[in-house]
Amino acid sequence: MPFSEAGTECELVCEKWVQNGLCLAHVEGSPVFVHGALPGERVRARIVKSRSQHSFAIVTEVLESAPERVDSDCPVFPACGGCSFRHIDYEGEVSLKVSLLEEHKYIAPHLRSAKLYPSPRNHYRNQVRLHGDENSRGFYALHTNEVVPFPSTGCRNLATELNQKISEESGLLFRTHRLSFSDQGENSSIQEAKESEGSGESGESGRTSKSRQGKDESASRPALEFSASASRYSWRFPQDGFSQANGFLIEPWLKALGELASHCDVSSVYEIFCGAGLIGGYLKLANGWKDSPYFGAELGKSSIHEAKQNFHSTGMKGSFLVADLYRGNVKTFLSERWKKPPKRSMLVANPPRAGLKEKLCQWIDAAGFDHVLYSSCNPQTLNRDLGMLERGGFRVTAMHWFDFFPGTPHCEIVMLLKRQG
Repeated sequence: MPFSEAGTECELVCEKWVQNGLCLAHVEGSPVFVHGALPGERVRARIVKSRSQHSFAIVTEVLESAPERVDSDCPVFPACGGCSFRHIDYEGEVSLKVSLLEEHKYIAPHLRSAKLYPSPRNHYRNQVRLHGDENSRGFYALHTNEVVPFPSTGCRNLATELNQKISEESGLLFRTHRLSFSDQGENSSIQEAKESEGSGESGESGRTSKSRQGKDESASRPALEFSASASRYSWRFPQDGFSQANGFLIEPWLKALGELASHCDVSSVYEIFCGAGLIGGYLKLANGWKDSPYFGAELGKSSIHEAKQNFHSTGMKGSFLVADLYRGNVKTFLSERWKKPPKRSMLVANPPRAGLKEKLCQWIDAAGFDHVLYSSCNPQTLNRDLGMLERGGFRVTAMHWFDFFPGTPHCEIVMLLKRQG
């Protein structure tokens, strides 16, 4: 059996870290991307996926370990595909994730001045969806639909309350269920949402490019509470909509966005992929912009419904548009529905992993925005978009890095760009 066939085990010497939490090795001159290894280690690994030019493998045995290896605190690592770094300490993980950003041409120049926001490593996730059937439930293994059983001790990434819920109510968590947890002290709550297959559910690293348009516009997740300008606010999200998954970093992330925006002379705010209006709403509340014009666009009808309710409950007005922002004629579409933004307008974007793409970058340039506040969950597409925006005359003035997903190769990056000239 050729080494590259799925199921084959082979001995590998791992050479270096590469993107996506993997180590690079070679067999017979062909690259193998290894999950669960460290550079310099000799391991035995099982091939789980093969391409014509490369393969993916998971470590089954460490034959010679690297000095920096630590014992994993998860009994299903590395078989489970949910984590990549349970075998190194957290300080090393953060350093590695930031250093790998050096490979991105338009991000790399700003790393030295970037502000870093580490997270508590465990129990940060406030939402989860398990996979399985009546016989087993858990998370997918890397590059397969094989279900790795949920650990009896719980998932180290999940909020303690979610682990407890899963252990107590085994019957409700199959492939079509998601749990969301809101930590609000005495008012903390867990909510179960039943979903249709292929609903566009957000993954480990953020929302997908699709958004299911919920039929029940009154169904919401537990509310998020945050402070802005010495007041406390409650923000709601639809069951089928997107919200950030790291309960520890949501408020620091919002405060960083608000602080960056506060240094800009802004007359109006336009937000694409606005979801339930959280970022734009926070900017207005935190910076005294409640009466400034706001325009938000989002595909999900249920998210727009909640955005309108959130703005109304906080005494703000906004104009909201249900729109597919990846449509081929999006530049013309937005230009027709939104008049040319006035001077000193800010564009806010928190897109799915697919990023803005060329058409939206062209519209941003043509619309004449003075500032762009961009929060991205995918460095690769952010780097691409930064290149297009810089060619249009924008320059990055600040960068903040958030470890929204400890244990995984993913992160959140906030960039503030200003138009030059």
